[in-house]
Amino acid sequence: MIVLNCLKFRDDAYAKFVLDYAASEDVIRELWLRIRNEYDTLHVRLFFFNRELLQSITSVQKLAIEHIRNNSECIKNTENGQIQGMALAKEACEGEFTPKYI
Repeated sequence: MIVLNCLKFRDDAYAKFVLDYAASEDVIRELWLRIRNEYDTLHVRLFFFNRELLQSITSVQKLAIEHIRNNSECIKNTENGQIQGMALAKEACEGEFTPKYI
């Protein structure tokens, strides 16, 4: 009987842990989504600001805007390169790849 109680206690503790862990992961995911949404909102505001806003911001803010613009271009270039690389890898796996260096 003691062994069964121990097993039940262990199973209950594990089930509680799994549920608590899942709940924590949900909270963390929600926070990351909120951070991402705020970043996207800021990003859009910085890209589509009007002239009045441009005149009222400081030089440090202008540098930040420029940094985000440059970073966005780098991200786009990286993503394009990754897509091209994945396409080449897929062709190679399917046997359709012809090296361009020959």
